[in-house]
Amino acid sequence: MSLSNADRVYQEIRQQILCGTLPAGMPLRAATLARENGWGLTPIREALTRLQAERLVQMAHNSGFAVAAMSDEGLTDLSQSRLLIESELLTKSIETGGEDWEGRIVAAFYQFQRIETPNLRTDDAEFTNWETRHAAFHTALLSGCGSDWLHHLNAQLGAHLQMYQRNIMSGLRQIAETAPEIADKVNGLLTEATGIADHETLMTAVLDRDTSAALPALAQHSQKSMECYTEMQKLLVQHPSKKKARA
Repeated sequence: MSLSNADRVYQEIRQQILCGTLPAGMPLRAATLARENGWGLTPIREALTRLQAERLVQMAHNSGFAVAAMSDEGLTDLSQSRLLIESELLTKSIETGGEDWEGRIVAAFYQFQRIETPNLRTDDAEFTNWETRHAAFHTALLSGCGSDWLHHLNAQLGAHLQMYQRNIMSGLRQIAETAPEIADKVNGLLTEATGIADHETLMTAVLDRDTSAALPALAQHSQKSMECYTEMQKLLVQHPSKKKARA
């Protein structure tokens, strides 16, 4: 089925928000979006309203739409909420997943381990490839659960975390151009949080159907990731980039 014009505009704006092309907090003026992309004002307003419902866009009193802002509290809340959902999905997957589920996990891990851990030198295409394989591995782990609602909620939270991660990475890349010591610190944080060893430990526990080991492994992985991006976000605040919002 072909997408309507409104759906295409919605998907394009949403993707630009998630990948950081439209940065957190940036004003989203319908006239500017229309001029830059050749879209009509009506589908733009419809898209922004839909994205506001997803909390990817916010509306400030008397100042119109803007990309949702980021905060340390928001990142912590997102990470902890997602862990609750993922823990339930993982528990149910271990209980009910079959051999096909196990096969999906092994196949996804094989692809994931073949790609290098990202750092600030990783370009957007490479980071997207890593992000895709990382998400595919986690999706495979949780795919043994048949709850559509749990998967939907997990995907929504994951989208918001992706927005945080992309914005933080983009900002720190700019800063590292003139502050190489920042790059060394960030790359160390990323290596610790995204390395393959923790993922393999998690996979082994899951394939062994050992919930008592799998859930702590998932929690540890989530905690490391949250601490990594929280620390990176603090660096971003301490060393603001010169990037300007579009008028």
